[in-house]
Amino acid sequence: MSSFTAWLLDPAAATIRPVIIDHENVLAALCKLIGCRSVDAVQIDDTHFAYCDDEGMMEKVTGLWSIRDHEQSPVAGRA
Repeated sequence: MSSFTAWLLDPAAATIRPVIIDHENVLAALCKLIGCRSVDAVQIDDTHFAYCDDEGMMEKVTGLWSIRDHEQSPVAGRA
């Protein structure tokens, strides 16, 4: 398997859409889709993670998202 489907969350556009990620360079694909230089993982449950801009709160915030029933702070930008 050379690629897999993931979901791109864009709070500014209020969209969630499927995207294809190449197994060969997952980090580069995530950075390009999210629009960042460095990613951070946000745990959703025991087996799922969302990857977001590690510096998302340091730039102009265009949208926030959070995980229902989680105590963590909202996350800025795409994931």
